[in-house]
Amino acid sequence: MISVDEYASIKILHKKGHSIKQISKILKVSRNTVRKALRSDSFKGYIGDRKDNILKSKSSVAVYHEKILEMLIKDKFIGSRIFDELCKIGYKGSKTSFYEYFAKVKGFVNISKLCQRYETDPGVMTQFDWSEYTVFLGGVLTKMFVFCTLSCYSRYRKYYASLDAKLGSVIEAIEQSFIFFSGTTDKILVDNAKVMVIKRVGPIIKWNPKFLEFVSFYNVEPKACLPGKPQTKGKVENPFFYLEQHFIKGGHFNSFEDFAKKLDGFTTKVNSKLHQGTGKVPLDCFIAEEKNSLKPLPGKMFIGSNEDFRNANHDCLISVGANKYSVPYGYGGKQVWIRIVGGYLLKVYSQKAALIATHKLSPGKAAIIINQAHYEGLKRKKVRDKDLLMKMFLNAFPAKKIFADRLVAANKMNAAYQLFRVLDTLKYYSKPEVEAAICRCIELNCYSANIIMGILRADSCPKMEDATSLGITKDIPSIDISRNLIEYNLIGGDGYDG
Repeated sequence: MISVDEYASIKILHKKGHSIKQISKILKVSRNTVRKALRSDSFKGYIGDRKDNILKSKSSVAVYHEKILEMLIKDKFIGSRIFDELCKIGYKGSKTSFYEYFAKVKGFVNISKLCQRYETDPGVMTQFDWSEYTVFLGGVLTKMFVFCTLSCYSRYRKYYASLDAKLGSVIEAIEQSFIFFSGTTDKILVDNAKVMVIKRVGPIIKWNPKFLEFVSFYNVEPKACLPGKPQTKGKVENPFFYLEQHFIKGGHFNSFEDFAKKLDGFTTKVNSKLHQGTGKVPLDCFIAEEKNSLKPLPGKMFIGSNEDFRNANHDCLISVGANKYSVPYGYGGKQVWIRIVGGYLLKVYSQKAALIATHKLSPGKAAIIINQAHYEGLKRKKVRDKDLLMKMFLNAFPAKKIFADRLVAANKMNAAYQLFRVLDTLKYYSKPEVEAAICRCIELNCYSANIIMGILRADSCPKMEDATSLGITKDIPSIDISRNLIEYNLIGGDGYDG
């Protein structure tokens, strides 16, 4: 049962074009109740048993109830203006009676939540936001952030998972959505989060310079919603409720990769489902009515400011977050650009924005993450990083850590050089032969690359290549120059003359 003021509010909101679903949310009544009220020509049967029911009021102002609601909601008149308007149409009561009744009416209607839905044309605007969740990844409770970029016209959307909500992840999420849409809209509406909006005073916004650089690269105009007015980006708020109810709750995920993969599947499912607000399938609407309105993407991805650049050392390593990661040997000693994606992956780009390396971020400190493919083709280049050489040694001889530790301890001044020379022997001798030499050194309690080389030279045969395979003598012509020794006596006339 509803009261007469709620009944009148339903009628007025419906006249303004609000849907049954919207009226239900605004007045906090069920949709069936709204439908029943709209089908009725009077409010009989909807009188509740509230003690303060306005209908029971015997005040002379009660007969103007629907008119008061119309001026309050539609015209947004204040109380004194409504009183003046009522007097013009015949109200004879006192101001005190009016304001007592008016206070009750306002108590039932939350004016701040009443708004007109804002729609845009195809290709004009997208909305972007994110929400935080706590999920189990492989049995471990993990904080997860899900970003959503949604087309205001077609409601076509892209969900994107991350382990953090830093600016790098925000930029990556938006950029991936642009790639997903195969184009950009004229504007993007965002929240006032600090990673994007540094400061706001009324309509004056101070944007994060890097975020501004990013949207400028894609020629998209940023818009920030009004503070305290989340309904201005309500189109992107609702998808998070649906995501939580249909994906997050009761979901089981083995890892971050599993979560991201299933989220992509959920994105496809939602985009193929009929949208209640538009009455269209987002994917069909996007392809048929909006895709051709989008601006084309630039030929390369966005490259950020200088703080995201790193110098790769001559051992082909870069430092990120107290850890070291390898890059292809061709970039050793050069400057590269990095991007941390979703708080989970490290992507390394060349200065021309070509992706050259991808690593999972190490959760610890002082780790060295190596991709062996980055060193393939590197010929006899001396590696000088002791930690890297130690890692390479243990990869080659995992059971001989005691030798490596003692070698480093015995040669503190040139430990990297000693490790390099031991590993270099693998170019000339087989792995079992080098390992046997290491075992012999441990028996002798001698820890030096020279000792290793001496044992190998004495006990093993180095790997040699046929000189002709190098093309040195293969094509040199040969002639027979043999002759009788007596012919040499004729050189110089009468023979050798000193």
